Amino acid sequence: MEDTKNKIFYSSYSDDYSHPGDRRRFYGFLKKKNIEKSLCTNYKDADILFITNGNNTDLSIFYKYLKNNNKKLIFELCDAYLSEPFTFNRIFRSFYKFIKRENKYFYPSQFNLIKKICKMADIVICASENQKNRIMKFNKNVSVIYDFLDTEIYNNTPNHSSKKKTLNIFWEGQSNNIQEFNDVIKVLKIFNKRRKIKMHFVTDNTYMNNFKIKEKTIKYIERNFSGIEYELFKWSIKNLNEISQNCDLAVIPCSNKNRQMFRDKSANKLHILWKLGLPTITSSNDAYKKSMNAIGIDMICQTDQDWIDRLNFCCDNNKLIKKDIIKAKEFLNNNYSDEKIMKR
Repeated sequence: MEDTKNKIFYSSYSDDYSHPGDRRRFYGFLKKKNIEKSLCTNYKDADILFITNGNNTDLSIFYKYLKNNNKKLIFELCDAYLSEPFTFNRIFRSFYKFIKRENKYFYPSQFNLIKKICKMADIVICASENQKNRIMKFNKNVSVIYDFLDTEIYNNTPNHSSKKKTLNIFWEGQSNNIQEFNDVIKVLKIFNKRRKIKMHFVTDNTYMNNFKIKEKTIKYIERNFSGIEYELFKWSIKNLNEISQNCDLAVIPCSNKNRQMFRDKSANKLHILWKLGLPTITSSNDAYKKSMNAIGIDMICQTDQDWIDRLNFCCDNNKLIKKDIIKAKEFLNNNYSDEKIMKR
């Protein structure tokens, strides 16, 4: 890439490149190569457009422009939007984006707009094999990428102990995703009667609810986690690493209405938590299952009883859990280190 004369424009996830999608993917790659300053600032002057599907990108502008201009297009679609069922959010997303001026031009369906951009792209980049299989219905040139995580995750070894009176459970992520607890909270409350739980949330202070109304994250927690002790920490790389070390395990839940999209997500979230040294219990996801199978464990939950069983297992098998985390870290170092990803 250093020798190319092509001008490249990158539509970032955030203006200051601080979003995980910037730090851990294309912009992070450019920084590792020390060529991030070579990016073209105006897409009309570029030969190659690298377009993301982040909230910072107006796909309506780029679609209209690319229909009438012969430019190379790389489209990064790392969220499983093509797996989204026919829900309220999918039906009204385009209308909402137009009203909020997130889309300059109105298209009846954001879902169909994404498909059209997939079709016109020279290559589509995604984050899982499931996503790749869906995208290949519209474009045969699809590549799966993995996030750079080594520079953000320290070499952590939490002090897991089965003798603690309280089970400390860790969750991190974008605040909108806290609603994925909707159908798992009842299980946590049941388990809390057997053994006291303390939840540690590392996320943003506000989230967007299902009606696209911004609320304080603490309000969601107070409303739904009554009877369970909790702490809320603002997301930062520092808090991600430090708060996780006070925890015994992590969870990645999914609400029933988002099961198909969740199933097609990448394994990145699981890999982050393993790198943090945390045994992790998750809702059903094919990429998670593949990584777990590689080290001979099963922490996937399809039913409420699965959640109870796996929480009990983590509490009662401390030595085995520690061995599993060692295996998980070795697996990641051998297959998903930044160095290995750079060579792919």
